[in-house]
Amino acid sequence: MTALFKTMFPQEFFEKPVFLRGLLLTGVYLVLIISQLFTYEKFYDVIAGLGLGGGKIVTGVLIGLLPLLEVAALPFLVSMNIPMAVRSISRIAVVAAPSLWLLLYVVAIMQGADGVGAGLLGATVHTALSWWLVLAVAALTACAVIVARELPRRKT
Repeated sequence: MTALFKTMFPQEFFEKPVFLRGLLLTGVYLVLIISQLFTYEKFYDVIAGLGLGGGKIVTGVLIGLLPLLEVAALPFLVSMNIPMAVRSISRIAVVAAPSLWLLLYVVAIMQGADGVGAGLLGATVHTALSWWLVLAVAALTACAVIVARELPRRKT
């Protein structure tokens, strides 16, 4: 199994553990993206159920922005050799995606939307909005900040 992984990934990935952390965070982001997009037609209702202000416009922007940020984070997390401008945008997206989820959940709970579907995993998996979910997303945000801060640019 180790030989298979050594053929799939560059040698740098085995020398520095931060690359492995980036790949693990990539897996988390992929689970989030796939589960959100699998039932995307219901994603609007799930986000609208959080009871955020702004109505249809804010909900429409959020259902487009959240998956977009998660997808935009992937090139940085898998350490692609990309131009610096794209890498910087992707690095910002790594932290912005879970930070936006955290902000949405804190605002929703403060407005009394406790117990509704949270939408982190889309409508695919019902996740109840609670302070435990806020703590989990805060931990995800902390992990994203650590990886974004430590992940170096790969040598070509």
